[in-house]
Amino acid sequence: MKKNNYDALLRPYWYAAPSFQVIIMGTLFALAPQIFMLFVTKSYSALGNILSAVCASLFAEGINKLLRNTGGFQGMYAGLQGLITGMFFPGEYPILSVFALTLCTMLLAKYAFGGPAASWINQAALTVALAYVVGSRWFPDFLILKSQLALENPVARLFMNTQISSLDIRVTGFLNSTVFGFTGALIPAGFFSFFWDSGAAIPVFRFNVLTLAASIALIVFDIIYWVIPACFLGVYFLLVLFFAPLAGGGIFAFGDVLLAALTGGTLFTAFFMLQWFGTVPQSIKGKIVYGCIAGGFGFIFCGCGASPAGAVFTVLAANLASTFIQFYEQYHRRGDFRNKLLPRIIDFWRLSHGGN
Repeated sequence: MKKNNYDALLRPYWYAAPSFQVIIMGTLFALAPQIFMLFVTKSYSALGNILSAVCASLFAEGINKLLRNTGGFQGMYAGLQGLITGMFFPGEYPILSVFALTLCTMLLAKYAFGGPAASWINQAALTVALAYVVGSRWFPDFLILKSQLALENPVARLFMNTQISSLDIRVTGFLNSTVFGFTGALIPAGFFSFFWDSGAAIPVFRFNVLTLAASIALIVFDIIYWVIPACFLGVYFLLVLFFAPLAGGGIFAFGDVLLAALTGGTLFTAFFMLQWFGTVPQSIKGKIVYGCIAGGFGFIFCGCGASPAGAVFTVLAANLASTFIQFYEQYHRRGDFRNKLLPRIIDFWRLSHGGN
């Protein structure tokens, strides 16, 4: 039976990219399993901080709309913003301080920088960075000492502190005999358990497997773009591989990339923070440059990994660099308009008026 290519559609428009609301809803659904796992692991203090940050973000959005006397309350956007902010707070951080810091920072940022499309700075990262400055004692210390960087595999020390299950032993043995067997490298026992739940004090540092699975799903459904995370992780991992051991007197090109990937919220930052609304360049070249610069900042602020708050400072530094990239993009577009498009418009106008 021949298919009719002219069937009437109930929706006459086809969107080339997901809408703003679809992106927010998709991200919320992608993060829901991590919230569920916090319930399962009885991390009630972390859940309390997340709820506090969400309420503060919604409250800040309402006050901002009221003061500006504008409509269009962005409830889902404010909720997502508060959710991500709360996930970067350690469970021991006082819940009232989380609410006050989130409310004040979000409100001032909205007043100074504007709404989602106009704000050039990630307000969640700004909130957590200020929280770290005023209350660093509530954040965990670096998990790896400087002297341990000289070891060939410092992340194995973190794996040893993880409760190893029989499933972990079977999975690790299978990967060593198949995937990693061809390279001559072996992953230590505890990798799977640490990858599933590292037990870190900060929620975004814990469930790397859920972060990775959610990121793949969002890329497949075009919710997020893969270029910026790929450039960020590529540059950051290369810098860790070659230069991180030198800080502890180690050997060049023997850095622990696995440590950098599984600690400090590296994966979460790459896929959920660096591409925040209004903070990224528009062109492909701009996105590549932005991702590479972010990777360099990641090495500066996060080092070899296991940093308690280096990720948010990386995002803020990358946002600042993004403003210069976007300024250059605008300048370049104006030049293309003057030199290419405008002469063609004038020629077309002359032809349509008989050459006059």
